[in-house]
Amino acid sequence: MKKTLLSIAIMAVAAGVMSAADVIVENRSFADEKLPEPHVYVASEMTPAAQQPAVATRAISSVEEVCGNYLMWFQPKSTGTVPKYSGVKIKKINAQKVSIEGFWSSLCNPITATVDFANSKLLIAPQVILTDDTYGDCDIASWVEKWYGLAIYRDKNIEVAINGNTLTFISNWGIFINSGSQADKYFEMSDNTVLTRANAEMELLGKNAVAPTTVVVDVVQNDRNIAITNFGGFGQTVTATAYNDDTVYIPQQVAYSYYNGTEVIDYQTWLVNPETNTLTGKIINNGKMTKEKLTFGPWGVFYKNDSGSYSGYMFVSSTIRFTDGSTFDCMLGVDEVKVDKEVASTKYVNISGQESSRPFDGINVRVTTFTDGTTKAEKVFVR
Repeated sequence: MKKTLLSIAIMAVAAGVMSAADVIVENRSFADEKLPEPHVYVASEMTPAAQQPAVATRAISSVEEVCGNYLMWFQPKSTGTVPKYSGVKIKKINAQKVSIEGFWSSLCNPITATVDFANSKLLIAPQVILTDDTYGDCDIASWVEKWYGLAIYRDKNIEVAINGNTLTFISNWGIFINSGSQADKYFEMSDNTVLTRANAEMELLGKNAVAPTTVVVDVVQNDRNIAITNFGGFGQTVTATAYNDDTVYIPQQVAYSYYNGTEVIDYQTWLVNPETNTLTGKIINNGKMTKEKLTFGPWGVFYKNDSGSYSGYMFVSSTIRFTDGSTFDCMLGVDEVKVDKEVASTKYVNISGQESSRPFDGINVRVTTFTDGTTKAEKVFVR
């Protein structure tokens, strides 16, 4: 399967890696996920209103035409937060209605939308999207910024334009506490949201999980370079490199960003040892690709907390499979690329992220930099 990469910064396998650290981690799983603290709307803390382009629509004749897996891209309204992805599944309820699973968070209940065939829209009525022991019922509803503050509309539909494989939110949406002393505080708000068809799913087995979890992802492969959007269900795009023996490496990079109300916390990808709860490297080197699937051994995403230890999520294994009939392009490793250029420098990186001008014993990633500024990475083994 090949697609054109519109804008993906391909990371050299050795870029920015440092010596690996063996540290004890505080392990969590998706089952431990909790709501963030709710926010009070403050106009000065909001990003400028998104420019809303004219939204095209395309007529459909049945609800089946909008059903399937999507990546939900949205820009949170709070200043300092970065755009995120969420994996969404749209399923048929009846001839006029669909359910939307996975909206914003795995904590959310499926929500119901009505298909407006006459205007090629989905209409999401205000409804309870989650119930929390502390905050009670929380609604999804549309909103508008007014001169006097925030106007929340619990009596108007959220409108979504249907245009083939793209669903574009015409209305703003937010998740608000319904009642009580914290009524109208929000967990998330967005005025810029688009859903696009996704082509794959990722099955993950958490270290302490009883059963695997499946999340929606999208995979773009261009020769040796692979971009996986919503990798692990964490809402970011992770880049990987495949080699001519169909092994796959992921250099350390941000896979999850969480805004706690005061700062953005970035979770980095790590190679892990689940038996000892330690981080063992900054290059995930246990990936294997076949035409049918892409598998990884133990890995995780972690951040260094104030106490100096690491907190995050650890997975024993994971598998990515296409859902649209596509296959992975195997045997397209970097060793097959023929380059007739002048070499400027060469360095070697071992699996722990250490760099040297000479190869290490065992597995190395040899990074060649050419005089034109381009680089080539290839795996070599030294006995």
